[in-house]
Amino acid sequence: MLKFTKEEMRTYVEAKLQTAQIIEAKKTGNTIAIQGTVGQEVITLEIDADGNEYVERTGVVSLDPETNEPGWILTKTGSDNKPVFNKYGHTNQYIVSDSKFKSMYEPSLDGSFLYSKSQVEKFIQ
Repeated sequence: MLKFTKEEMRTYVEAKLQTAQIIEAKKTGNTIAIQGTVGQEVITLEIDADGNEYVERTGVVSLDPETNEPGWILTKTGSDNKPVFNKYGHTNQYIVSDSKFKSMYEPSLDGSFLYSKSQVEKFIQ
């Protein structure tokens, strides 16, 4: 699998757009989402190319200025709708503001606290 920084990914995708077919689709996988508590800290962990775990970012749940509601804590799930654990036993979690969450996700019929993307997105191969 190729590893890119965000800037390298942008450059790669922009170059591909000239010749790639754009596909519109709706993701069907779920994520676990729970509205956080203001001040709650969430550490997003990743694993580098050498297999070492590192802190990608640290976030704190805050009130969304648009809705005055706390942000949501999302946890990556597998196809079984259970949290995915990395080789160090940690989940992949991150915070999304309340307004962004409500515009991007809808409750899933697959169970409590499960949400799926609500909008059609654009993809390239």
